[in-house]
Amino acid sequence: MSINHNYIAGYGGDQDYASPMFRASHGFKENHQHDPPMRRNRDFKPVPYGSFRGFVNYRHSEPYCLLKNMKDITREDHSLLIIMGKAAFKGAFVGGLFGYMAFLGGPSSPIEMDKLVAASGARDWSGRGLRMLKNVSFRPAMMGAAALSTYTFIHWYIRHHDEANTRPAFFDHVLATSALGFLGGCLYATHPWMVFTSTFFSAMIVAPGTWWGLKLGGGLNKMTHGNIFYENSVTKEEVERFRM
Repeated sequence: MSINHNYIAGYGGDQDYASPMFRASHGFKENHQHDPPMRRNRDFKPVPYGSFRGFVNYRHSEPYCLLKNMKDITREDHSLLIIMGKAAFKGAFVGGLFGYMAFLGGPSSPIEMDKLVAASGARDWSGRGLRMLKNVSFRPAMMGAAALSTYTFIHWYIRHHDEANTRPAFFDHVLATSALGFLGGCLYATHPWMVFTSTFFSAMIVAPGTWWGLKLGGGLNKMTHGNIFYENSVTKEEVERFRM
């Protein structure tokens, strides 16, 4: 290895891109920034992303305290409260939608329909459709919110800031899904064998199926681009040429 002024020729260090030392020494930008240490002194600097820590020295330490930064809340991955809230909202939407579809397509007796009409009302332009939707979709929506938020919490507890383990992420997905099936079986099953079958079905069918769906081309969205890193010296024209 020879040194010419400020340029090192023949670099023989760690060539692995997964090494943070390699990325830092070669000028790669880091997309994920870990939480800085919690400092409560006058040297505190507000961080653009991180866990919610309240107000320090009368400054906003979390951007979501400011409404202009609320657009970035969809990418928040530190605050457990925000993470579980987003998961509960998604689960409630999916559960309510499928619950309403099951009610429309499933067998309903005249007694059930009469009870629904009595609970919703018969007067036009009085919010009858919203009350009908509430009576039909509220319970499956809450079940979906509880299921997805529970899965999110279990998976977060297993994988949060544990990037150094050698266990494949698929095993953690199976564990979280199986635990969710076990809890569901304990709540709704009428026999211990049904608890076992619920757990076994979640581990053998639900876990691989959902894993395949989530990993299908970066998720179900086919327009998702790959995770590409550029050096600091790359210009916008070069980036556009690379993406062509």
